Amino acid sequence: MRESKVLAGLLILVLLMGAGGLYLIGAFSSPDLSGPVYVQDYSARLFLNGSMEETFLYRVNVDGKYRMLYRLWKVPVSFQSLGSPHVTPVAIDAPPGTVPYVKDWQGEVRVLDADSGSLAPEIGSLALRDELGVYRPERLSPGLYEIGYRYQIHPFLECDDRHCHLNVMFAEEHLPYQNVTLRIVDPGRDVLELYPHPPMDVSREGQEWVVRGQSPLDRLLEVEMVLNGKA
Repeated sequence: MRESKVLAGLLILVLLMGAGGLYLIGAFSSPDLSGPVYVQDYSARLFLNGSMEETFLYRVNVDGKYRMLYRLWKVPVSFQSLGSPHVTPVAIDAPPGTVPYVKDWQGEVRVLDADSGSLAPEIGSLALRDELGVYRPERLSPGLYEIGYRYQIHPFLECDDRHCHLNVMFAEEHLPYQNVTLRIVDPGRDVLELYPHPPMDVSREGQEWVVRGQSPLDRLLEVEMVLNGKA
């Protein structure tokens, strides 16, 4: 059967865009929480120095259909500095039995498992450029799969002499997110204004702004921030 790809999320940081998703065998209809796959929990922690962590907890309800779960970026993924907006991978925390990988902006595949380097050509034939994810050649069994991503993002910020504007779109075209938790780490209280879209619960917990809610299928999920430009 033909391989196709389904988006599971988009993330934009000013000029940075990414998508999380999966590879599957055959056609795929738009799922709800009773469908073949959805994201049970999505969490992200953003540090104002550009460090970012994400965790996707996928629930897969079908056997033998999916082989890859991934995060796709629409700006270059690079292990070297480019002097322009890009993403530098730091680590992927993969579920047992899966192989973490990165395919960078030049098409080079790095398999982040010393025992699975021989899978690089196969992964390279399936993955797109600027993609991070996990691969299981035998395809996934039903169950929960947690994937953690850590990377350094290098955005372009819109700033004047007083303020900077930061727009983080965590999802737009995506699988349903049953639970969403977004954390903005702000120990210096440099976030002057914060607006989640759609409106969700926002609280200050210690040194973090915390946004909690849900995100139905293909519903915009973003946070706009006005920052202290002198920070």
